[in-house]
Amino acid sequence: MTTDPVLGPVIVFGSGGVDVEAAQDRAVTLPPLNRFLACDLIHRTRVVKLLGEFRNRPAADFDALVQVLLRVSEMVCELPWIKELDINPLLVDESGALALDARIVIARARPAPTATRTWPSTLTRHIW
Repeated sequence: MTTDPVLGPVIVFGSGGVDVEAAQDRAVTLPPLNRFLACDLIHRTRVVKLLGEFRNRPAADFDALVQVLLRVSEMVCELPWIKELDINPLLVDESGALALDARIVIARARPAPTATRTWPSTLTRHIW
C-alpha cells in the first residue's frame, strides 16, 4: 500500500521478492476492498497461476490471501496516517498465509483529505 497525493491510499498486489521490479507483475486498486475486488486484484496478476495446484504441490489457501488483502484495506481506511505498508514476503500455502516481513510508514501529522478517501461500511451510517 502506498499513498498517492491526489487519490489517497492505493493497494498494490503482485509478486514480491528481490525480482519484484524486474518481473513487473502487479495490479493496483483503491480501497475499500470487498471479496470480489480482492479476488479481481489477485487475478489481474501472473502470480495467481502459482497459487493453484501444480504437480505434487497442493493449491495455496486462496481465501487466506483474500483475507489478508481485506484486512490491509480495512486498516488503511481506518488509519489514514498510514502512508505506506509493505508485506514482503507474504508466504501463502495450503495452510494459510504468513507475513515474514512487514514495513509501515506513519505520517507525522494526520493527512489532508484526498479525492477518494474512503471508509469501511462499519464506520459509516445513514442519517436520513
